[in-house]
Amino acid sequence: MQKEAAEVMLMPELMSAFSAFLDSDIGQAMLALERAEIQQLLPQLVGYNCLQMSVQKNGLLCEESKFGQLIKMGYAPVSRRQMPTNTRNENVWANYESLPVASDCVDVVLLHHVLEFASEPHQLLREATRTLTAGGYLLISGFNPISAWPAYQRYYTWKQRSAVIDASATQRQNKNASLLKPIRQGRLEDWLSLLNYDVLQQKQFFFRPPINSERWLNRLKFFEDWGEVMHLPIGLGYITLARKRTLTATPIMSSWRQSLRSSRTAGAHAKEPHKRSS
Repeated sequence: MQKEAAEVMLMPELMSAFSAFLDSDIGQAMLALERAEIQQLLPQLVGYNCLQMSVQKNGLLCEESKFGQLIKMGYAPVSRRQMPTNTRNENVWANYESLPVASDCVDVVLLHHVLEFASEPHQLLREATRTLTAGGYLLISGFNPISAWPAYQRYYTWKQRSAVIDASATQRQNKNASLLKPIRQGRLEDWLSLLNYDVLQQKQFFFRPPINSERWLNRLKFFEDWGEVMHLPIGLGYITLARKRTLTATPIMSSWRQSLRSSRTAGAHAKEPHKRSS
C-alpha cells in the first residue's frame, strides 16, 4: 500500500515535469494538431457541461462558447510549493482518480494525456464514466506506444525545466520516468467497451520524425497528410471519441395484466377444437 501511495504522489510531479516536453518545439507542434482535431469534433459533442482534465496547466483545449459551462480541472499538487502562481484558468483542483463531481451531471469529458500518468487508469476511466450522463461523450487524447515515442521521450527525461519542482523531485522523476505508460488504442477500446461505451471514432496524428526544431517541423508538415491518407498506425498521438450507452428501460407488465392475457390465450386455444369440429 505504501508503494502504491508513493506512485500516486508522483503523478502530479510527473505531470509538472512533462511541461518541459509541452514547451518544446515538438510539444507545441503536437498541441496545435490536438487542438485542431478536437475543434473538428466539437460540433458532434452536443451538451451543456464539459469537464476538461489535462496534463497541460492553464491550457484550454475546448472553445468555451461551445458549452454552457466548461470546467477546467487541474490535478491537485502534492505540496503548496508545486501550486502554479497562475491558477485562475483552473476552476477546480482535485485528484483525477477521485473526482469531486456528482454522478450523471456532465455531458462531455475530455481526458488530455492523463491516463498515461495515472497509477490506476481503470479507476480514472470509471470516475469519468460516473460523472457522464447517459449518452454523454468521452474524448481521450493519448500517446501511441507503437510509434516513435521512445525517441520523443528523451525530451521528457532530459529537459526538466519546470521551476516548481526541486532537485530531489527531479531526480526521482528521472528515475521513475517509466511510470509514464502510453496505452494502446486497441486496449483502450476494449476498456471502453467493458464500461458500456460505443467507440465512435479513432484517429492518429503527428507522423513527423522526432526533430525538435520548429523550422524543420514546419517543413515536414506534409508527413501529416501522407500518414492520414495511408492510415499509418504509427502516429505519435491518437484521439478516441466514445459515447456512453443509454440503457433502455424494459417495461414490466403488472401481475394482473399478465394473468388476464394468459387466461385469454388459454381460452382461445380451448375454442380452436370446437371450431374445427363444426
